[in-house]
Amino acid sequence: MSLTSSQQASRLFKKSFGAGETLTSRDFFEEPKLGRDAIFSDQIWSDSSLIPTTAPSLAPGASAGVVQYFEKETLSHISGSTNRSYFSSNLIDTIAFNYGDGTYNYTLYKNDGTTVIAFGDGDWLVDTSAGLLTFYGTLPSGVTSILPPKISFYKYVGNKGLSLASGTITSVNAGFGLTGGGTSSSVTLDISLGNNSGLTFSNNNLSVDFDFLSSNLAGSGLSYSGGTLSVNVNSDSLEITNDTIRLKDTIIGNRTFQDSVIVSGNLTVNGTTSYVYTENLHVEDNIITLNATFSGVPFLNAGVEVIRGNEPVAAFIWNESTDLWSAGLSGSEVPIFLGAGTGLTSSGQTVSLDLLGIVGVGLTQNASQISVINYSPVYQSSLSTLTSGDYSSTGITLSNTPSQYSRVQLFVNGQLQRIGNGTFSNVDYYFSNDGGLSAINPSNLTSGDSLYWNGVSAGFELNPTDEIDIIYES
Repeated sequence: MSLTSSQQASRLFKKSFGAGETLTSRDFFEEPKLGRDAIFSDQIWSDSSLIPTTAPSLAPGASAGVVQYFEKETLSHISGSTNRSYFSSNLIDTIAFNYGDGTYNYTLYKNDGTTVIAFGDGDWLVDTSAGLLTFYGTLPSGVTSILPPKISFYKYVGNKGLSLASGTITSVNAGFGLTGGGTSSSVTLDISLGNNSGLTFSNNNLSVDFDFLSSNLAGSGLSYSGGTLSVNVNSDSLEITNDTIRLKDTIIGNRTFQDSVIVSGNLTVNGTTSYVYTENLHVEDNIITLNATFSGVPFLNAGVEVIRGNEPVAAFIWNESTDLWSAGLSGSEVPIFLGAGTGLTSSGQTVSLDLLGIVGVGLTQNASQISVINYSPVYQSSLSTLTSGDYSSTGITLSNTPSQYSRVQLFVNGQLQRIGNGTFSNVDYYFSNDGGLSAINPSNLTSGDSLYWNGVSAGFELNPTDEIDIIYES
């Protein structure tokens, strides 16, 4: 069965769009495999002359020269073609079945690889540019998407690309400034320089008319005089010195450097404000000098300010009016007293100790005389009387009046006990001057105050053999 007129038209139409034919019922833009819509250099068999007239005898997959043999290549069904179209990338560049003496003919098999599908049986054809096998007529029995056919064929595997016979171009088409062409031996290039180009062509020579260029180079930075073409640098940043183009000593206008800038010498910035937009500032020197160029009688404060966003600015300032370092919120800085404390005052750079302000903390005052208070240690050691329960008298009294700044401690057989600080309950012992009914604060103790023991609170009772030591200063 031959191709119908509609099949022929569909195939020709789709090939014009670069699509491989599969079904006439499928639009060209739905074709899954592309054919050739134009001939490119990499599609040309530049070694086609090396294909022998008779197909070589080869094992499956083997090659001889520019020919490779494929035996019973399994094809893949093209989705949506209802079992009629099959593909293999190896089919691309297949040598035509009618090339040479007919030994390059394809052999098509059913999926069993044994049953041959004769040419004309099922009305099939191979598109060697798309790698497609298509059944355009009666579909042979047993051929399905699950049981795709197999095919044996020879493929071209030589070089591709345009080759020049004997290294020459045999013909040239006119266009793009070329005249002549065809198979003649002469091709002419029309340069077509046009008017006012400053270029002339004569006797196969291309020349530059510098006199013309000189009169037409205004504003271009070039000038011509006495056979010399010069570059005129009319810039606020560049200049030519001793045939060298360099930056001027003074550059006018704003300039932006996109990348890093390294200055090997000193850097001097003359302006009112310098901004450093960096996350980290590293300074190798260990001293930063402010007011570096100032001389004469000092009157300018100097220091460091910290911007705190929405909060007031903080500052660390040397205050020339007080000759002191001050710190705090900007405008409200206060002097920093190094080593200041109780009784210390500052005036200018002088820090004074006010002894009258610290009388009572180890110092006494007699008229204009300030004396250090000397306390005498007192150690009382006694044997207790027998007691039981809480709030019991030991029969021991203080022999001296303790200093108001002295700490009173009591030891029973060498163990420190808890004293009542104005309370007589829930403590080991306390002093009283009203028969034990109330406790005296240790800072108010006087000579003759009696010692009372709380056996329940202390966890043990006293007996006549227990040694009691009272230590204080008077």
